[in-house]
Amino acid sequence: MRLKISTPEKSVYQGEIKSVSLPTDSGTITITDSSAPMVTSLKTGIVTLVPFETTHTPGYIFSKNEILISIGKGMAFVDGKIIRIVASSATTIPTESAESLKKKKEALENEIKQLKMKGSIEQLSSKMNTLEKINADLQLEAVHSHA
Repeated sequence: MRLKISTPEKSVYQGEIKSVSLPTDSGTITITDSSAPMVTSLKTGIVTLVPFETTHTPGYIFSKNEILISIGKGMAFVDGKIIRIVASSATTIPTESAESLKKKKEALENEIKQLKMKGSIEQLSSKMNTLEKINADLQLEAVHSHA
């Protein structure tokens, strides 16, 4: 199976895989070569893929023989032997430290508290999406720092 993950800015991953697990609103789904064609929305979270070759590729975080990539909201298109993931953002290796991410998370949580009292739904939704992405990046950073 061929997987391509991209954002509006760049191609994040492209290669042959054995399987990929995707975060959806109804839980994590795993796509294999026997999966039926589908289109599904993705929520912010961690994409876990098992590359066809287990050589560790530089620029990605590995946990066992799996590559982990943090994504923002997006869509997955599964069509036979090709999986295309288009996400609003993606992180292969966090560029910020866990401490920096935690500070951003704390600041966002405070903003969200304020918006709950006197903000619009759109403002609140935007900040919640950003908070979800920071949480996913923190998960990625935790794996990276233990690797």
